[in-house]
Amino acid sequence: MNKEENAKSIIETSNLLQTLSEQHEMMELQRDKPTEYETMMKEIAPDFYKRFPTLFQLIIDRKDIGMMHEILKGHIDHSRGNLNTEQLEERIGKKMANAMYEFK
Repeated sequence: MNKEENAKSIIETSNLLQTLSEQHEMMELQRDKPTEYETMMKEIAPDFYKRFPTLFQLIIDRKDIGMMHEILKGHIDHSRGNLNTEQLEERIGKKMANAMYEFK
């Protein structure tokens, strides 16, 4: 799997897990039976859990991973030749600065 395919796979799987974690039934399961909830989510994407356990945990806890998606999208653009390394770094830096400004 090349870098672009890997980034796309991470985005797609994280989107799937996010969508599932936001369903009312899953939120109830997490509240009432957190171990069962986590096990179920691991069964949905076992390879993702093994490769990215911290990211997996952030997703199932419904934390904001939007910046990670932006970084991955930037890497896709870079791998396609749409951005050079300097442009990618600038783009990520600006998005991080904007996120920090909005956080205040």
